[in-house]
Amino acid sequence: MAQAQRYCNNCGAPNSPDTAACFRCDVSFKITRPLPPQPLEPIDLTPAPIVAHLVPGQLLENRYCIVCQVGMGGFGAVYKAEDIKQQHRLVAVKEIGLSGLSPLQVIEATGAFNREVLLLTDLKHASIPHIYAHFTDPEHWYLVMDFIEGETLEEYRLKAPGACLPLERVLAFGIQLCAVLHYLHNQQPPIIFRDVKPSNIMRTADDRLYLIDFGVARYFRPGKSRDTIAFGSPGFAPPEQYGKAQTTTRSDIYSLGVMLYQLLTGVDPSLTPFRFIDLRVMDASLPAELDRLVMQMLEMEVDKRPASMDIVRHELQRIADKQKVGAQPGHSSQSSPSRKTFSFSTQGLTRYIHREHRKGVLAVAWSPNGQRIASASEDETVQVWDALSGKDCFTYHNHANVVCGVVWSPDGKYIASASKDQTVQVWEAAYGPRWLRAAAMRTGFKYFTLEGHARGLQAVAWSPDGKYIASAGDDNAALVWEVGSRDIVTRFHGHSDAVLAVAWSPDSKCIASSSLDHTVRIWDAHIKSTGFTAAATALALAWSPDGKYIALGCSDRTVQIWNAVNHRKVLTYSGHTGKVQAVAWSPDGKHLASGGNDNTVQVWDAMFQKGANPKQTAFTYRQHEDVIWAVAWSPDGQHIASASEDATVHVWQAA
Repeated sequence: MAQAQRYCNNCGAPNSPDTAACFRCDVSFKITRPLPPQPLEPIDLTPAPIVAHLVPGQLLENRYCIVCQVGMGGFGAVYKAEDIKQQHRLVAVKEIGLSGLSPLQVIEATGAFNREVLLLTDLKHASIPHIYAHFTDPEHWYLVMDFIEGETLEEYRLKAPGACLPLERVLAFGIQLCAVLHYLHNQQPPIIFRDVKPSNIMRTADDRLYLIDFGVARYFRPGKSRDTIAFGSPGFAPPEQYGKAQTTTRSDIYSLGVMLYQLLTGVDPSLTPFRFIDLRVMDASLPAELDRLVMQMLEMEVDKRPASMDIVRHELQRIADKQKVGAQPGHSSQSSPSRKTFSFSTQGLTRYIHREHRKGVLAVAWSPNGQRIASASEDETVQVWDALSGKDCFTYHNHANVVCGVVWSPDGKYIASASKDQTVQVWEAAYGPRWLRAAAMRTGFKYFTLEGHARGLQAVAWSPDGKYIASAGDDNAALVWEVGSRDIVTRFHGHSDAVLAVAWSPDSKCIASSSLDHTVRIWDAHIKSTGFTAAATALALAWSPDGKYIALGCSDRTVQIWNAVNHRKVLTYSGHTGKVQAVAWSPDGKHLASGGNDNTVQVWDAMFQKGANPKQTAFTYRQHEDVIWAVAWSPDGQHIASASEDATVHVWQAA
């Protein structure tokens, strides 16, 4: 049985039981003091039991109706409650009871409370609970925040055989945590979480992770030799966190490394702090590159650890991708038959979040080669950037109003963007970083403007054969330009209200358009028009890759699939709880992605077997904080880019 750690009498730091001197203050453990002449009476250090103050049905602040108690904190209880002023939204109420606490405990409890309020108020990330309110009474302090239905990662781990998790799941969890810690580390000033461990992470039923308990987090202030107060959990906290030096972003990297080590091996790091045997000694089936990464994260010297959380995330993603390829038929697997594994998908894992826009992002498009993404925004710009890293971001500034649509030419040489300034602008698309830098500097940047609409535009589409551009707008019209001559070849006035979306059929022969007049029209360059009336306004539309069907994102919270030939509705998908603002078919036509006002993107089976219920096969991406305006599949069908009013574009695993 492993021995408990030895605590230094001089500074209180935990040490391995067989060490000769304290790692923090170098005081020798060989120095002893005479024992008292008789044994001391045992001292009970167990905190006094916390009595829940609130009961089910009680109304707090005339607003929060207590449902039940869900947990106990260090100085109070945690409750599940309903916000009766926000459609009975579920919230968590954290309570601190000051009665009975010593003066030092009051300082510790209220200090943690104030740090959590200060930090969470300004943070906005899908893996960080949102704070709604905080208030006090004479004996209690309260914090109201998002209620997360689930369990801690520690509770989940302990249920697994050997208290460790399969490799695929650990990699997926690690990637998620890297993303949220990277977000914290890139705040101004950076935020150091300082307590990364399984018990401070919540897991939902769909494997989403949330950081909880920001009570010991702090802003990083450069120039200090060490932290003022030592905080942290024995075994998970790095050496510098005990006052030996200042904690930095690399301190969180160490703690994450400890957590990954524990999830993979089941080892309790608090029993032997700072002592880690190589992962592959514990389990020879683990990848050698993962062993190297985790052991580097656990380096005692700060400068030897990875430089940033983003580096760790990219390496974990590379290992996860390699494992996924190795698990496919025809590839040999290095997994040990003794290691318990199960099927696990990386679907939904966020690969990159683009945060360069200043306002909501309304449109997004992949380059034909899948390497870059163009995004259009309410900030009146279009940005072009590397799809998986965001590097070499180029910003197009020539529009004078909100940019609503963006599309690449089929050969990838040009981009067309549509704006509320009543123009479509066609401009050179950058092929690489060197070109981007040159284009940003030179004055002869090539672009031309297509003018013909009487009011602002809503959408733009390029024909698959590359010859034509279609646009639609608030003037109830859709126009078609010939790219070579820049002449208008068609003016379509088949709608009686604003035209919201246009899309070309895969053979470039027909155009589908939807309008606020509740109709969808299918027409060609000669104005031969047919159409049908949807049950609700179609806010978005897309042709299936084979040209047989049209998908509509509707204001009644549904996605409707219509036969493009006989105009009969084939299927209705009702998985959304808000208006559907975006739809996109996968390149193979087997799945649809849809997003909207419920802040989610849903991926579901678009095969039309008789009696099929598509909702049963839906996958939901929940990482955005606001309305989804656009979704786009990568050309290889492996990733989805989703654009949101939260001013971000997320690139995530679709398969």
